[in-house]
Amino acid sequence: MTPLHRQIVVAATAGRAFAVFTTEIGLWWPLERFSVGGAGSSVEFKNGRLVETAADGDTHEWGEVTACTATAGRW
Repeated sequence: MTPLHRQIVVAATAGRAFAVFTTEIGLWWPLERFSVGGAGSSVEFKNGRLVETAADGDTHEWGEVTACTATAGRW
């Protein structure tokens, strides 16, 4: 699989940007457009995986985090 690389500049420290990207993903991820479970779903990193939980409690694993290093603003 070819790695995916994207760059976005934000007005925040690297630590804050990383925290928002990871621990607050459910606040910014566009579930209305990108969801398996539909309306009422939530998304979070959980136990090394990116997981969507539908309103009825069903879970859908989107992927596994294999490496994560937040250093010097590069992840």
